[in-house]
Amino acid sequence: MSSALLPACARPLAPAIGDEPVGWRERLPALRHAWLKVIGALDYAAYVEHLRRAHPLAQPPSEREYVRAFFDRRDRGKTCCC
Repeated sequence: MSSALLPACARPLAPAIGDEPVGWRERLPALRHAWLKVIGALDYAAYVEHLRRAHPLAQPPSEREYVRAFFDRRDRGKTCCC
């Protein structure tokens, strides 16, 4: 499967064998997502995409609700949405 078909947050930082070379502009969304994960920052768009794929019947929260839940989970030490 070509990595071009994956959402930006799921694309590898390096092209797969057989894929065409990818420039830094095409890698930027994946690098941003990786950096946000490293520093523990919020990434609402990636969360909504995860929710759509993993829990298709779930209603995504508003961004405000997501931020509130993120900090509540962080303060309790829970790291998963499930």
